[in-house]
Amino acid sequence: MIKLKNIWKEYKIDKDNTFTALKKIELTIQKREFTAIIGSSGSGKSTLMHIIGLLDRPSQGEVSIHDKNTSSLDDSEISKLRNEYVGFVFQQFHLINNLTVFENIILPARYSRKKLEYDPKEKAFELLHRFGLTDKKMYYPNKLSGGEQQRVAIARALIMNPELLLADEPTGNLDSKNGEIILDILKELNKKDNLTVIVVTHDKTVSNRARRSIQLKDGQILSN
Repeated sequence: MIKLKNIWKEYKIDKDNTFTALKKIELTIQKREFTAIIGSSGSGKSTLMHIIGLLDRPSQGEVSIHDKNTSSLDDSEISKLRNEYVGFVFQQFHLINNLTVFENIILPARYSRKKLEYDPKEKAFELLHRFGLTDKKMYYPNKLSGGEQQRVAIARALIMNPELLLADEPTGNLDSKNGEIILDILKELNKKDNLTVIVVTHDKTVSNRARRSIQLKDGQILSN
């Protein structure tokens, strides 16, 4: 499903110096995997997530999605593929505070250029029901608990029927009880919905819930 070949990512600090965030990354993610990318702060795991999720391009190397090399795509094509192919969940939720829960969930579908084969409003209501948020649909995010906000963020990530769900420290701002609820949701999405799930984390408790764990250190894969 996803193949990274000899991926490097470098950032220019000044005219004479660069910082290498990733080097020599070789990685294949199969369809329906539940994978954790684990590493300490500065290990390169968020950079790797951004490249897998097509939020950033590598300095060199190839990122292939279903055997298609994405380096040949322009920014508009990358944006379209990312919107249809990947759903994102972040530690900080990134909900829009002046939109209701329902409006937040349906937002990606409103900006999509793809003709959808389903009614996004109906799907949004289904997701609200599934995640126990039906009575919160007209609430604004600042009226929700952290666990509720993360469930809204997951629903929003699913509105476009993505093949891949990328979660960056999805339990980082939650207490242990709500963290377990979110991990149970991710596991169910992988097992019952056949969704490919990649979780980026520094927490071994989180990575232990995944079927596969990829350890990063200093921008390189130590174990895979």
